[in-house]
Amino acid sequence: MAAQNEVGWSQESAPSGEAVPDAVPDAPTRVDVEAFGDGWLRWSWPAAASRGSSITKYDVQISPTPPSGGATRTSTTTGIKIGGLENGTAYSVRVRAYNDLETPSPWSVSSATEVPAGVPDAPSDVTANRVDTEMGGQITVRWSVPPNNGDAISGYRLTISGGPNSGEVSVPAGSDPSYAFKGAKNGVEYRFSVTAVNKAGEGPAGTATALTYGLPGAPQMFTPSAPAFEGRVDLAWRAVDDNGAAVTYEVRQDSGDPHPVGPGTSWQFTGLAGGVSHSYQVRAVNAAGRSAWSDPVSATPTTPASAPTGGEATITGRADYGKPTQLTVSWSPPSDAGSSATVRYRWAVWTAQNSAESSSSSEARSTAIDISGWDWPPGRTRTVTLRVTAVTEIDGRTREGGVLTRQWEFDGWGSRPSEVTSITVTPSPSTTDPSSFTVAWTAPSDGGVAIERYDIGYRIQEGGSFSGWRSVGTSTEATISGSDVMSGRKPGSYTLIVTVRAVNALGEGPAGQSTATFTISDPDAPDPEPTGGG
Repeated sequence: MAAQNEVGWSQESAPSGEAVPDAVPDAPTRVDVEAFGDGWLRWSWPAAASRGSSITKYDVQISPTPPSGGATRTSTTTGIKIGGLENGTAYSVRVRAYNDLETPSPWSVSSATEVPAGVPDAPSDVTANRVDTEMGGQITVRWSVPPNNGDAISGYRLTISGGPNSGEVSVPAGSDPSYAFKGAKNGVEYRFSVTAVNKAGEGPAGTATALTYGLPGAPQMFTPSAPAFEGRVDLAWRAVDDNGAAVTYEVRQDSGDPHPVGPGTSWQFTGLAGGVSHSYQVRAVNAAGRSAWSDPVSATPTTPASAPTGGEATITGRADYGKPTQLTVSWSPPSDAGSSATVRYRWAVWTAQNSAESSSSSEARSTAIDISGWDWPPGRTRTVTLRVTAVTEIDGRTREGGVLTRQWEFDGWGSRPSEVTSITVTPSPSTTDPSSFTVAWTAPSDGGVAIERYDIGYRIQEGGSFSGWRSVGTSTEATISGSDVMSGRKPGSYTLIVTVRAVNALGEGPAGQSTATFTISDPDAPDPEPTGGG
């Protein structure tokens, strides 16, 4: 080729290449799905053959039309990524090529369908619950099926952590997914993380925690103790393995109702009657339930003996006139000995003036007490008090128990004087017009109580009242005035009746009597004539 202007022609150019007429390119031979993702797909295809100008672009038509735009997209390369797709919907594309001719090639064959998808959501409602078994060690994990984000869930990955037998477990897909973990250690908190898996991969995790526990074992009871005289039994036992849950204990006596005692490993039964054997058992309790009862153990509480019973006091020795010289007291055993130990006794006896007591305890339940030296005046009552204390000894310890106290009122001893006897009444100087009467008598028995005085009185048998009593002291002789006796009486013969009684501190004794005859002369009577010969 040459160019021309006003000057002339230019030199010719070098020869051009061979010219070929332009033509419509061929359709791409296939379209391949290259990748998928959350809301997108990517395809690729081999470059279309062009017998004319070079390929400049491709039309890509997607079916069905996505919600994010038109059905046909343009790519200047041999691949395309289309986003905004609906996960779970199957898409396919076909492709046609362009060159400078601007007439497109035929459409390629449609690609195989592909579904965009993302990883599944985290499983929801994840729960981990202990399986209620006696041994524990089992936890069931459950969860709800999460949204799959475009592709069916193929399974789950469960990660167990926190204790022995931790690890990962694959769980098949299902409508009610769950896993029974049977290797849990009781009392250890485990964490369960579960993820769903589909073709897009593994989604986020849902989590739950749980621990398991089983029934505690039966405790072992130690030998109980019963402190002397306390009416108490002290229990203790070996702590059990809690098997995963906090433990408390229950105890019972004689197979009675259980008594909760908290988490401690000891307990006291108090207020028990002494001398009665009881059996005891303990069991452990936790959230899983109650263990079996322990083997029974026995103990016998003890208490001080109760008070002796009964009580008698008797005068068993007397001296003259009944003066007490010996007092015997006795009693019966307590109604409750409080133990199997021998009951011994201490006693004390007293009046307001005197007392006696045992020097030591003994098993005897009666004693004779010498009271000959006690202040016990005749005729006076005495209140005698007895006190008896029950005493027992257990394990080298001595304890006084109940006390019996009794009182008795004893009559006084001695009596009033006996009757005065051997009374004589003698007119003096003669039985005619006596100036006095001498009265004498023998002292009677004083009844053990000294005679304090004698009383005398008189009357005239032939008429007249009793003179009244006159005390004459302690002498056994007294004088009665003759003028007192004869005053106001006419001449004649009379009988004087004299009464005498003795008196001591207890009162008057019975009176004795005696008589004497006497004559009151007539002063006007003539003297009697002398008798004899002349």
